[in-house]
Amino acid sequence: MTLNLTDPNSMTVAPNGDVVLVSQADGEIVWLHDAGKKSQSASRLLAAALLDDTVYSAKGTGTLYVVDQKKNAVYTVQGRFLADLYTEVPGNTGVYGFVGIVNQSTGSIKPVRTGFGNPTGLIFVPGRN
Repeated sequence: MTLNLTDPNSMTVAPNGDVVLVSQADGEIVWLHDAGKKSQSASRLLAAALLDDTVYSAKGTGTLYVVDQKKNAVYTVQGRFLADLYTEVPGNTGVYGFVGIVNQSTGSIKPVRTGFGNPTGLIFVPGRN
Protein backbone atom coordinates (compact mmCIF):
# COMPACT_ATOMS: atom_id res chain seq x y z
CA MET A 1 0.00 0.00 0.00
CA THR A 2 1.38 3.41 -0.95
CA LEU A 3 0.32 6.02 1.56
CA ASN A 4 1.64 9.35 0.16
CA LEU A 5 1.10 11.11 3.48
CA THR A 6 1.88 14.83 3.50
CA ASP A 7 1.79 15.48 7.27
CA PRO A 8 2.56 12.42 9.43
CA ASN A 9 2.02 13.92 12.85
CA SER A 10 1.54 11.62 15.82
CA MET A 11 1.60 7.96 16.76
CA THR A 12 0.10 5.75 19.42
CA VAL A 13 -0.45 2.05 20.05
CA ALA A 14 -3.84 0.38 19.71
CA PRO A 15 -5.06 -2.07 22.37
CA ASN A 16 -4.32 -4.95 19.97
CA GLY A 17 -0.70 -3.79 19.52
CA ASP A 18 -1.12 -2.09 16.13
CA VAL A 19 0.91 1.07 15.59
CA VAL A 20 -1.45 3.96 14.81
CA LEU A 21 -0.19 6.91 12.76
CA VAL A 22 -2.14 10.13 12.23
CA SER A 23 -1.48 12.34 9.22
CA GLN A 24 -2.95 15.66 10.30
CA ALA A 25 -3.24 17.59 7.02
CA ASP A 26 -4.52 14.49 5.24
CA GLY A 27 -7.16 13.77 7.88
CA GLU A 28 -6.06 10.17 7.77
CA ILE A 29 -5.47 7.44 10.36
CA VAL A 30 -3.21 4.52 9.43
CA TRP A 31 -2.98 1.26 11.39
CA LEU A 32 0.19 -0.83 10.95
CA HIS A 33 -0.59 -4.44 11.76
CA ASP A 34 2.37 -6.65 12.80
CA ALA A 35 4.70 -3.64 12.51
CA GLY A 36 8.26 -4.62 11.65
CA LYS A 37 7.40 -8.23 10.84
CA LYS A 38 7.33 -9.97 7.48
CA SER A 39 3.55 -10.14 7.76
CA GLN A 40 3.25 -6.33 8.23
CA SER A 41 0.23 -4.75 6.60
CA ALA A 42 -1.59 -1.45 6.80
CA SER A 43 -5.15 -0.22 6.79
CA ARG A 44 -6.32 3.35 6.63
CA LEU A 45 -9.30 5.51 7.40
CA LEU A 46 -10.11 8.93 6.02
CA ALA A 47 -11.49 10.99 8.90
CA ALA A 48 -14.26 13.56 8.60
CA ALA A 49 -11.89 16.36 9.68
CA LEU A 50 -8.23 17.20 9.97
CA LEU A 51 -7.00 15.80 13.25
CA ASP A 52 -4.11 15.89 15.63
CA ASP A 53 -3.15 13.61 18.51
CA THR A 54 -5.28 10.48 18.69
CA VAL A 55 -5.38 8.01 21.60
CA TYR A 56 -7.29 4.98 22.78
CA SER A 57 -9.02 5.07 26.12
CA ALA A 58 -9.46 2.06 28.35
CA LYS A 59 -12.85 1.04 29.68
CA GLY A 60 -13.39 2.44 33.15
CA THR A 61 -12.44 5.62 34.94
CA GLY A 62 -9.70 7.82 33.62
CA THR A 63 -8.54 11.24 32.52
CA LEU A 64 -7.92 12.74 29.10
CA TYR A 65 -5.31 15.50 29.28
CA VAL A 66 -5.76 18.07 26.51
CA VAL A 67 -3.11 20.67 25.64
CA ASP A 68 -4.57 23.86 24.19
CA GLN A 69 -1.79 25.68 22.37
CA LYS A 70 -3.80 28.84 21.72
CA LYS A 71 -4.93 29.24 25.33
CA ASN A 72 -1.58 28.06 26.73
CA ALA A 73 -3.35 25.64 29.06
CA VAL A 74 -3.78 21.96 29.87
CA TYR A 75 -7.33 20.76 30.51
CA THR A 76 -8.62 17.50 31.92
CA VAL A 77 -11.66 15.48 30.94
CA GLN A 78 -12.38 13.03 33.76
CA GLY A 79 -14.97 10.33 34.11
CA ARG A 80 -15.97 6.86 33.00
CA PHE A 81 -14.87 5.90 29.51
CA LEU A 82 -15.68 3.15 27.08
CA ALA A 83 -12.83 1.68 25.06
CA ASP A 84 -12.90 4.29 22.28
CA LEU A 85 -10.56 6.14 19.95
CA TYR A 86 -10.35 9.83 20.88
CA THR A 87 -8.90 12.57 18.70
CA GLU A 88 -8.36 16.31 18.66
CA VAL A 89 -9.56 18.52 15.85
CA PRO A 90 -7.34 21.63 15.96
CA GLY A 91 -8.90 25.08 15.91
CA ASN A 92 -6.62 26.19 13.07
CA THR A 93 -8.29 23.88 10.55
CA GLY A 94 -11.38 25.95 9.80
CA VAL A 95 -13.49 24.59 12.68
CA TYR A 96 -13.62 25.25 16.41
CA GLY A 97 -11.17 23.04 18.30
CA PHE A 98 -12.70 20.01 19.95
CA VAL A 99 -12.02 16.53 21.29
CA GLY A 100 -14.15 13.73 19.90
CA ILE A 101 -14.61 10.01 19.42
CA VAL A 102 -13.66 8.56 16.04
CA ASN A 103 -16.08 6.12 14.45
CA GLN A 104 -13.54 3.57 13.19
CA SER A 105 -15.91 2.34 10.48
CA THR A 106 -17.01 5.64 8.92
CA GLY A 107 -14.36 8.18 9.97
CA SER A 108 -16.96 10.49 11.51
CA ILE A 109 -15.96 12.26 14.70
CA LYS A 110 -18.49 12.83 17.50
CA PRO A 111 -17.49 15.86 19.61
CA VAL A 112 -17.37 15.16 23.36
CA ARG A 113 -15.71 18.40 24.54
CA THR A 114 -15.70 21.72 22.69
CA GLY A 115 -14.47 25.25 23.31
CA PHE A 116 -10.74 24.70 22.85
CA GLY A 117 -8.71 27.30 20.99
CA ASN A 118 -6.26 24.91 19.33
CA PRO A 119 -5.97 21.47 20.96
CA THR A 120 -2.58 20.01 20.02
CA GLY A 121 -1.70 17.41 22.65
CA LEU A 122 -3.74 14.50 23.99
CA ILE A 123 -3.08 11.59 26.34
CA PHE A 124 -5.32 9.18 28.24
CA VAL A 125 -4.41 8.04 31.74
CA PRO A 126 -6.53 5.23 33.18
CA GLY A 127 -7.83 5.68 36.72
CA ARG A 128 -7.76 3.23 39.53
CA ASN A 129 -10.96 1.21 39.45
